[in-house]
Amino acid sequence: MDSRPSFTVEQLRMLVEQEREMDAGRVPYAYVEGCTQRASMRPKIMEMLGLETGQKVSSVIFMEILKLNIQECEQEIAYRDLLKEQGLLAADTGPQEGS
Repeated sequence: MDSRPSFTVEQLRMLVEQEREMDAGRVPYAYVEGCTQRASMRPKIMEMLGLETGQKVSSVIFMEILKLNIQECEQEIAYRDLLKEQGLLAADTGPQEGS
């Protein structure tokens, strides 16, 4: 059985767009040592850690970056939920451009 993830066409299109954005320099990225694939990074995380686009990071550092990303996403979700509860944001509002 194939253990690779399977993606919908829409998900693949999003991944292809992300690659294009990295190629164009609009989305920062880093390499995990030992891997040839790029990992896109949030600008806020790059700045916080002093990373430069294209920099190689160890797997340990990358795992910490993932934890920081999860914390940021949880905070953003909580903030959106609060705004929705207060009626300041439409209930069907999804992720915003640049998030």
